[in-house]
Amino acid sequence: MSSIVKSFTNPKPGFTLTVLYRLSESQTFDLDYYLSHHIPMTIGKWGPRGLINGYVTKTTGNSEFGYYFTATWKNEASWAKAQAAYEEMAEIMGDVKNVTSAEPIFVVGNVVGAW
Repeated sequence: MSSIVKSFTNPKPGFTLTVLYRLSESQTFDLDYYLSHHIPMTIGKWGPRGLINGYVTKTTGNSEFGYYFTATWKNEASWAKAQAAYEEMAEIMGDVKNVTSAEPIFVVGNVVGAW
């Protein structure tokens, strides 16, 4: 996992993408595959398009979500460039079935404050 961890010397983000994964007894989530294959593949494709960094988080408490991924981008235009790379996005989205049976929930937005 250390190969996908970046330092905090990156510029402040202007845009974020958060992907939420519900977790229930009827849904599966392969964290090992997610960290060893899906995330490195995603970073490899999105890095050149303006991805600053990303975080995989396991929730605590009584959250309806088991895990979530947050990607920070230079700006909304960077995210738009990643979305416009249709073949890359299709490969990333096609790989989700290897990670989880849950339907991912996407939340995107402009950063209004960063420290």
